[in-house]
Amino acid sequence: LVRRLQPRELSALGPVAVKVGQTLSQRPDILPEDVCEALKGLQTSNEPFPNEEAYRVIAEDFGAKGPLAPGLPSPLQRHEGFDPDAPPLFAKLTADCIASASLGQVYRGTM
Repeated sequence: LVRRLQPRELSALGPVAVKVGQTLSQRPDILPEDVCEALKGLQTSNEPFPNEEAYRVIAEDFGAKGPLAPGLPSPLQRHEGFDPDAPPLFAKLTADCIASASLGQVYRGTM
């Protein structure tokens, strides 16, 4: 079963599974070497999660009441307390992440 599991499939199981895979990739004393090699891909290539999910987390963490940035859809526009006329949280924010990791991703923004 382990030999058939591909890093992409493990990545789809979520960040905890990715972290377990990353850790096990460094343990040839527990897993066969070929499995460790296959799991090492989890250390360098992770699929980003949807931008909408990231925007929601950014908006909630920063306490945004209005748009995140000009031209970007606001993940909170259907929530109570959203003010479309409030100043945007960022002057600029990339529409897509510029990097992704197992527990997060990076966007470039200007406040």
